[in-house]
Amino acid sequence: MNATVIRAVADLVLVRPAQPLPNHQASITGFHPVFTFMNKQCSVEDAVKAQKALRAAAGLGAEEFPIQAFVGMISDEIESLRKQGKSDEDIAALVRENSPIKISAAEIATNYAPPEERKQHAE
Repeated sequence: MNATVIRAVADLVLVRPAQPLPNHQASITGFHPVFTFMNKQCSVEDAVKAQKALRAAAGLGAEEFPIQAFVGMISDEIESLRKQGKSDEDIAALVRENSPIKISAAEIATNYAPPEERKQHAE
């Protein structure tokens, strides 16, 4: 891969909802299961694999997020689960049971990004 392609992949993988989009045609709304990048799509899992490889090649450790950023990234999922009748405690338990992330219902409630905030970051 040439340097431009590597940089484009790095930009795609590292874009966060709180940051402006890079100067190419990427479209990311929150942290959805699929990214659209120059009319191509990739899953979050594939994007994370690419990011891990890039970080390893660059000699960087695992990227860590403050709990506020993590909750912002999963706010779409939180919204869907709430609509299904799940409580923030249920959601926090799902996260704790399926990852090493220690999170409370209060942290979800405090840091949840409502749809209008998530939409703002996507524009």
